[in-house]
Amino acid sequence: MKKLLALLLALLILAAVALCMIGAKVSEEKDRVTVTEQALYGDPAAAAGATVTQTAHLDSHLLWNTVYPVGGKASSEYGFSMRELTFERNVSHHGIRLYDHIRYGYDLKKPLEECTGLERAYRELYDATAPGTKGTKTVRLQDLYDYYPIRMDIDLPGTLWHGIDYEDLAEDDFINQRTVWDKFSEFFRIPIPDSLSPIEISVTKSESGQEIGIGSHAAVKDGEHYSLYTNAAYTADACYFTINNRVGDGYVDTSLIPGGYGIYRFRYTDVRDETNTSGTATIFHPGFQTGVDADSLTTVYPLEERVQVQSMEVDPTGTKLLLVTEDGTGLYLLVLDLATMTEQHRFRLSDGGFASLNHQEDFVIAFHGVSFSLFSLDGQGVYTHVLTADQPSATDESFAHINTFAAMDFDGERLIMADVLPESQYRTMETCNFCLAVYDSDGLQYYGEYLSSLATHPDTSHYSYNCIPQKLTVSWDG
Repeated sequence: MKKLLALLLALLILAAVALCMIGAKVSEEKDRVTVTEQALYGDPAAAAGATVTQTAHLDSHLLWNTVYPVGGKASSEYGFSMRELTFERNVSHHGIRLYDHIRYGYDLKKPLEECTGLERAYRELYDATAPGTKGTKTVRLQDLYDYYPIRMDIDLPGTLWHGIDYEDLAEDDFINQRTVWDKFSEFFRIPIPDSLSPIEISVTKSESGQEIGIGSHAAVKDGEHYSLYTNAAYTADACYFTINNRVGDGYVDTSLIPGGYGIYRFRYTDVRDETNTSGTATIFHPGFQTGVDADSLTTVYPLEERVQVQSMEVDPTGTKLLLVTEDGTGLYLLVLDLATMTEQHRFRLSDGGFASLNHQEDFVIAFHGVSFSLFSLDGQGVYTHVLTADQPSATDESFAHINTFAAMDFDGERLIMADVLPESQYRTMETCNFCLAVYDSDGLQYYGEYLSSLATHPDTSHYSYNCIPQKLTVSWDG
């Protein structure tokens, strides 16, 4: 036994020495990280004065921080850790999600008289299906429900939501969550449209009478179906959201919602205990309070029925709500003042389609189709349209299509965007190579791709064998 322990100890020491030798060897190469410029369009001088900074790691043990003044020589700081490295990640919350909660299936443990809606239809079909056969039944949701049953999920800083079915919430332990759920269900009373297509449900039993399968499908090909979903954004104490109101070529009835179809808001508070001895915020929940003030739920901004909200965000100032909307006449960026809930700006982006936003401190970019639009933000909170241009891939299909969350900077006249490049064989894995695109009011002025020595010979079969970009930033010097 002692010999075995001694052998294991020797192996551990040998492994540690080997890792240190590897680290020392890589450390010798740390200043040899190079970035090679490939100017593919326009004049590289358009990117002069910009600096790209990239953090990359190998198997979460080796770390490089490379600074590259565009057109110059890259410098790199190297780090090695025997422990697996961890990286800070931006914590984001989805705010609120509402779903139409139609339950497909049944619970044999529940008495028939307690079953409602589609669950009861399934249960009745089960009881009527003979062993060794498959029973089918066509049902209309309009005949089973007065309103769409609602399911909720809330994720906001410092709030507490258990993600448990309403029926499973013990009334004495989760009373606040039940109260919130009840009030939201009462607020969003959406009748099942008469135009909604019927569905066919099925239950299959074995010869012994045991259920071996359930199913469902639309009884009418290409029939109408409604899906409730939300878009949400939040501030430090309020959550704003919209719901989908479209079904087929028409709309669901939102007349029973107080204030009708629009932007809704509720207040919330942080229920974390900031006084714990460890110095970190922990969730506490006396009486299982959620932090959600359901009594504050209200409609704060009416929307025309034809307006579909694709996305919404609170801007970096915390005072404006930005919405991407489509209304059949075009795609728009709306800017609402949160204090007064009044429209401050309406910018037309395109004839239609979809758009997504990238917020920076003093500007915002809306990506739409093969194009994007840049809007600057001044000290008074006023947005101004600066330019609309095409993606690099629209100039040459071999050029990159810049990601919505790419790194970027704007100096008042020039916009520079930097994005990581994937390996060329399958284009599924990010590498330490990157591209740069520079724009001004006349459009694309320069596009180049930059090859890092950390991206040599990518191995698409073994992800951990590659240097992986962890963070990429770009800025105009000064």
